[in-house]
Amino acid sequence: MRRSLFVVPMLAATVLCGCASTSSGSSGSAGSSASPTAGPSAAVKLANLDGIGHPSAAQIAEYQQALTTLTNGCGGTDDENAALVYATRELEAKDGVHDSELTIAQAVAQSAATGAVKGCKGLFAAYATLRDPN
Repeated sequence: MRRSLFVVPMLAATVLCGCASTSSGSSGSAGSSASPTAGPSAAVKLANLDGIGHPSAAQIAEYQQALTTLTNGCGGTDDENAALVYATRELEAKDGVHDSELTIAQAVAQSAATGAVKGCKGLFAAYATLRDPN
């Protein structure tokens, strides 16, 4: 399957998973203001999507480190980058590839760490294309 329409599933996933909420108090999110009623962080949301109902502090730290590397390397917020992780996983699953959110976040974060790319969407699109089994 060609990945040329990668943006449409990303936008749909952003709405469906709620990862792009700007009211989230996720640490490392640029422009987010934490409030006493803020929901779980983007790292916790990704851990939950990976089937970890009550992630430990160490587990959350793994997800957060990947999100922080993405944010520092190619911009966006934790919530925006978590939505890209989720969209990539959903796209892969349709093609029979079953990576976890953490695996995807860490793999793309390695590329983002160079700081050579502004905007993570291209990195996620490249990752999904390379993981395409067809």
